[in-house]
Amino acid sequence: MFIRSAAFLTLLATSVLASPGFQPTRTTPLESDLLNTWPKRDAAPAPVPENLTNAERFARGLPPKAPVWRRKHGSDLVKRLTASPMPIILTSGRISCTRVSDGVPLHLKASSTSFGLYGTSEAEDLIVKIDLAAASQGSVDMIVTNGGLLSTYPYVGGILVADTISDLGLSRSKFVYIGGTTRTEPGSPASLGPNSVTSLGGFQSAMWQYNPVSGQLIPVWVNSDGSKPLIHVFYTPSDYFVMTGDPQSLLSQAPEAEECILGFTPIIQDIRVI
Repeated sequence: MFIRSAAFLTLLATSVLASPGFQPTRTTPLESDLLNTWPKRDAAPAPVPENLTNAERFARGLPPKAPVWRRKHGSDLVKRLTASPMPIILTSGRISCTRVSDGVPLHLKASSTSFGLYGTSEAEDLIVKIDLAAASQGSVDMIVTNGGLLSTYPYVGGILVADTISDLGLSRSKFVYIGGTTRTEPGSPASLGPNSVTSLGGFQSAMWQYNPVSGQLIPVWVNSDGSKPLIHVFYTPSDYFVMTGDPQSLLSQAPEAEECILGFTPIIQDIRVI
């Protein structure tokens, strides 16, 4: 009985496998492995993560990342190319005029004389501010910080007591007083307008140069033709200072005048950024 059953089962299995409608329901392990690992021609490569470092890319056999150009915006570039503002150092100090004859210094005072000029008879010294670095290279202003002329005429300058512009120099009898003015541009001839002496006269403010070795203040007057004559400074017993390009002509008019040399004595520095 058992032999017959086994023979029957064998015959049944043979007939099923031989049937033309039979299809396998699953692939063999070998076929499955081939389907999962064999590359397809039309398959796209796997994407590469963007956050990989170059070292990680090299480890995967990939080329290095393309360089990234970090461009500055236009405004940032302008800021980089624009020079930083330079600090301006204004030095406060006193003005003196040392007599050539005996070496005695005379200090300009804060209060003006009855003629509207700077003299030496008052107790309080005149204090001015100067950009000494700029004054060692060219003509600058002297800015008044105290005294009665501060509010109206805040610059120390040269004043022509005439309603016309006159030039200075040898064989020219004109001279200028040291008093209060408004501002004129460096290197420009005298302007015509009100000043501490007269309601209409020629004057210059940006006319002072500085010698950092000797401490000397050098007045530079610009004529109408742009020339700059050598200037001599004098003090008179009438208590005012006068400047001229022709000392002999001045002494012929005021024989009591004494030549002196202007100087600047620093006190304190004031740093400004513009």
